[in-house]
Amino acid sequence: MPVTELERSAMVEALKTVFGPKITKTIMDCILPEGSDQLATKEDLKLLELAIANDYAELKRHVDSNYTELKGHVGNSVAELRADFAELKSHVDTSHAELKSNVYTSLAELKSRVDTSNAELTSRVDTSNAELRSEFTKWTRLIMVILAMHFGLFATLFGVLINIALSQ
Repeated sequence: MPVTELERSAMVEALKTVFGPKITKTIMDCILPEGSDQLATKEDLKLLELAIANDYAELKRHVDSNYTELKGHVGNSVAELRADFAELKSHVDTSHAELKSNVYTSLAELKSRVDTSNAELTSRVDTSNAELRSEFTKWTRLIMVILAMHFGLFATLFGVLINIALSQ
């Protein structure tokens, strides 16, 4: 049982009477206020050391377990990310191939339409040229006929004039 403050004070006064204040102070400095039952023995320290070692071992097992679990989660996450990236790459590759195919198809269709339009325009120009040549030929013949008629009329008039002039 711990010593009370009143008991402690009485002991200090008794010691002062027997040994004097200086030695009493030295004695009191050597005595623990809580009592000797508060001192740790080698056995207490050994038990504490074992308890700390057990706590450390338990903590290490817990950390190792958590590390292993975390490592597994990270490994799974990495595997999932790799699978996701592979799927994304496949999707991008497929989309790229589809886009490339669509572009080539569109270019082929555009070339076909341009070729068709070019053929139609060439045909129209050729038809227009043929019509113009036909019209030109028709008008040239008409002009030649008119000129021939004028020359014939002129020759006839000239012949009549010569006959009139010769008959006089």
